[in-house]
Amino acid sequence: MINNFLRRMTVRRRIVGSFLILLIFLTLFVPLTITDHLSLTGRVEQLTNINARSNQLLLSALADILSSRVNLMRYADDLTPSVSDALNDISKAMNSIEEARSLVAEPEQKSAMANILAGLVSYNTLITNVQTARIENRQQDVTTLLSNSYQLEFDLEQQIRAVVNTNVTLVNETNRTTLAVAQQRLILLVTSYLIALLLAIAVAVLVQQSITRPVSELREGAETFQRERRATSIPSEGTDELSLLAQTINQITSELSQTLAGLEQRVAERTKALASVAEISTSISTVLETDELLQRVVDLAKERFDFYHAHIYVLNEVGDTLVLASGAGDVGRQMVAKKHSISLDREQSLVARAARGKKGVTINDVTATPDFLPNPLLPNTRSEMAVPMIAGERVVGVFDVQSEVVGRFTDADIAVQATLASQVASTLQNTRQYEISQRTAAQLSEALQIARLGNWEYDFKNDLFNFTDEFYAIFRTSAEKVGGYKISSAGYSTHFVHPDDAPLVGSEIQKVLDSKDRNFTTHLEHRIIFSDGEVGYISVNINVERDENGKITRWYGANQDITERKRLEEINRKRAIQQEALNVITQKIQNTTTIEEAMQIAAREMGHALGMKPTLVALDPGSLVDEPEGN
Repeated sequence: MINNFLRRMTVRRRIVGSFLILLIFLTLFVPLTITDHLSLTGRVEQLTNINARSNQLLLSALADILSSRVNLMRYADDLTPSVSDALNDISKAMNSIEEARSLVAEPEQKSAMANILAGLVSYNTLITNVQTARIENRQQDVTTLLSNSYQLEFDLEQQIRAVVNTNVTLVNETNRTTLAVAQQRLILLVTSYLIALLLAIAVAVLVQQSITRPVSELREGAETFQRERRATSIPSEGTDELSLLAQTINQITSELSQTLAGLEQRVAERTKALASVAEISTSISTVLETDELLQRVVDLAKERFDFYHAHIYVLNEVGDTLVLASGAGDVGRQMVAKKHSISLDREQSLVARAARGKKGVTINDVTATPDFLPNPLLPNTRSEMAVPMIAGERVVGVFDVQSEVVGRFTDADIAVQATLASQVASTLQNTRQYEISQRTAAQLSEALQIARLGNWEYDFKNDLFNFTDEFYAIFRTSAEKVGGYKISSAGYSTHFVHPDDAPLVGSEIQKVLDSKDRNFTTHLEHRIIFSDGEVGYISVNINVERDENGKITRWYGANQDITERKRLEEINRKRAIQQEALNVITQKIQNTTTIEEAMQIAAREMGHALGMKPTLVALDPGSLVDEPEGN
């Protein structure tokens, strides 16, 4: 897109434009940097002034409180007739605290100053009470009140000093935070400048490529035309000088291009057909259900190859009847619902002939074929092709397609659809094997659910497992052979746990011990050693109950033998790997253009599949030549 835009500009405009873009980038960064710096400086200055003023007021209040204490002591020593001076000092201190409290924004500071104000109110009350007690000549109360007032004054002094220290700490922390932000923004600024530099380099590269690439394309086009005498297609989307020159060269080679168009079209169709085969093969390689597999094949084949209709017949277990298993669209589903089938020995059936002969057959004009069997649901059929689906040496079904065009199918089409049918047959066989294994696994799972499991209890305090006969049956042993129904955790690990899985079992036990849940449940699967030395697998469910103090009150669970399930999973995994390898080999062979290349790839890939064993593939030349028919 960028290249096309540049090709619409002259070379001079490209160069000037790239420098203007760079200038704009650099110009925008300067005001942003200045604004950001002023903002940070203003924040620091404002917060510093507020805290300085607040500290000044707090220290003034502290001085007034100290003055009030002095005046109170003077009153107690009869050096002044009343406590009015002390009360005035308290009033000034409260005003200072109120003003300082209005300046700060932190909730903790406001709360601390509110506490100081409350203390000043109490202090004010104590001073008044001292005066009242002296007037009433209650000397003992005077002594007590003076002591309390001195103590309260000391506490207020400490609180004010703490708030001042907090303000100082806040200012220092703010300065550190601001410095960190400034550093981060400096990094961002440097990064931005680097990005601008990279953008400038990118623009320069794009401009350079927009000039050198067309020149290179012109040179390559001229060399190609001189060497191979075939049409070139030099890009000429723009309106610059180089694009006009490319258009001129393209016009010169247009006549030769028209001559080769027919051949290129046939090659493209062949490539498209093989690509469609590969796409369908890839799409069905992961399908594990037979009906879905076959339905996806016919739907994709009809869509990708633009067939009028496509359906698949599957050979029954007896091997004498082809049963319609899937069909494209509503028509195909109607035919499947009617359980349409064709006898394998039916002479007039194109599908049956393909299955009997194990090769593809076509009818390119059904109206000219007397024994053609028309289908009322497919009235527009004009040509038909049927190819057998062969897995190994066995026919498993027939892939049948139809077209509305007379003469639609060629030998090349038979080869392409035969390749697809072969891959579908192989995938179908694998899917059937998978379904069989799944049914077997389901039956095994159902049997395990019906059967009793091996239950157990664990005495955590005494480190003793309490097992049952069913539990020992899982391990193919008995309580008599092991030494009783109670066994320690170390004995269990020694007798039954596979050594390599001991850390796994230990980690799960540690999870139980670390958990604080009142009702804790966990599950694990690990290898075991049967009494005969064979290695198996078990599934273990662990349940732990705790009281309100976290003490374990019950530890119990159940074990189940899952050895067979694990073996089936391993078989399925290996089959999936084999199928994937087969698909890769098939696709590589399809991309070859000669028989020799195909045989070389087959031999090499088979050698890799067999573990680099020597592999020899022999081809009988006589089998490639049709024997002459007798008169």
